[in-house]
Amino acid sequence: MIEFTYELRDLSEHGLELVLIGYMDEQTVLPDVAKLANTHRLIINFGRVNAILSMGVKTWVRFADELEKHPNLKIEFKNCSRQVVDQINLVKGFLPDNADVTSMFIPIFCETCNRTFKVLKKTDNITEEINKVIAQVEVSDCDQFPGCKETFELECNQASYLKFIERRS
Repeated sequence: MIEFTYELRDLSEHGLELVLIGYMDEQTVLPDVAKLANTHRLIINFGRVNAILSMGVKTWVRFADELEKHPNLKIEFKNCSRQVVDQINLVKGFLPDNADVTSMFIPIFCETCNRTFKVLKKTDNITEEINKVIAQVEVSDCDQFPGCKETFELECNQASYLKFIERRS
């Protein structure tokens, strides 16, 4: 198991990017919120998170509570995996009130290959574009592709997967 760590990148006038790496569990230590709140924009990149275990969720919610105490801090969640989106939908407080999801992975399943693929999408107009995601799948390591593309389907229920967007409206 990959021990949890993070990288903090200074994006100068664009703010800070917090890149989360590994497994979030009871050992997870997140940066001091006071240091993060000195910027106008915080981008939290979930792209390298392998899993979020229950104690990791608890640690994250406490961290998110501290972030909410800085309402002038604009927070973006970027590269959200299905597991992160599920936590946003299920756990009150996982997504701070001053945060928005700007990009997320849409899971696609191929019945022919019996494989799951992920398509990264920005959340702008995602409710209208989610059904077009299958057409955008590109696979290079499949002997069947593009012939198997006919059996691709969303591996999530659109209404429940995008529930967090409806709550924000």
